[in-house]
Amino acid sequence: MNTQELTKAFFETPKGKGVLEDLNDEYIHRKLVLTQSKYFLESSIGKAFLELEERGFLISMECGENGGDGRAKMESEAGHPYIFFNRLEFRDLVSTGSTYLHFGGVILETDDEYDSDLDIDLREEQVANVIKNMLKKYGINSWDDGAGHVYLDLGEKYAESFSLYDLIYKANIHLFSHEKDELILRFLGGFIKEDEFISIDIDPKDKEINVYKHFNDLFNQTFDNFHTFFRELLLNEDWIKFDTNWMKFSDIPDKDKSDYLNDLYHWEQAYHSIEKILDEESLKVRISRILKRGKQEIDFIIKDK
Repeated sequence: MNTQELTKAFFETPKGKGVLEDLNDEYIHRKLVLTQSKYFLESSIGKAFLELEERGFLISMECGENGGDGRAKMESEAGHPYIFFNRLEFRDLVSTGSTYLHFGGVILETDDEYDSDLDIDLREEQVANVIKNMLKKYGINSWDDGAGHVYLDLGEKYAESFSLYDLIYKANIHLFSHEKDELILRFLGGFIKEDEFISIDIDPKDKEINVYKHFNDLFNQTFDNFHTFFRELLLNEDWIKFDTNWMKFSDIPDKDKSDYLNDLYHWEQAYHSIEKILDEESLKVRISRILKRGKQEIDFIIKDK
């Protein structure tokens, strides 16, 4: 079966039909503070995008099925410069730290960087330069190909820019992932609520205890303990929060949920993906940001399992 036939076959499945329904929904642009985690927005790339948004850019981290589809959606908001990734490009960024973004439109304000008499090619060049200069300001390497794309590389420590939800769920999920992977990875990705910990107003000592406990539960368990612990937690969740256009987990009767989660393969896949995403040093950086303390003060050791 060739790629075209495979894609066609996928879009005839319940999940494929749900994805198409999601993609075909009327596009409504929302600001980054409404779509992205606080953890991401406090990173270098998050700050760069927020500053571009302040300058009038429309920015979407996951827009459209492909470049043409995403561009049409962004250009429906007439008169703005824009940046977008489609789902696969954002997944590449979260998985590797490198990808390319699409850009277009015109800069609205009149300043030294914009001349309304320039032809469309030069206007696009100006938009590209504004994007690259902003990324450079925040220490991010980038370059453009002259065809509506800016390539960027966040470097070796790219994972520090993204929430655990992005690193666990969005980096590992794809169109052909099993529904159980969807459920388990979304649940595990949201287990450590970093934004909540960053914002929470409780006694610092209580906060520290909770943060260390959550990180140890997720990163420092043998597989058997990991599976037993998180399976029990998931069984007690309200599964309606995991429903998608292609799978209504909440329709599974409570009496069948235990059997549904018995397949060890999907838990093993999730466990090994979590083992790979961050090393001890990166986890200390992440915990230090949440606790607002220096990395050298963080006492977190990855145990041999």
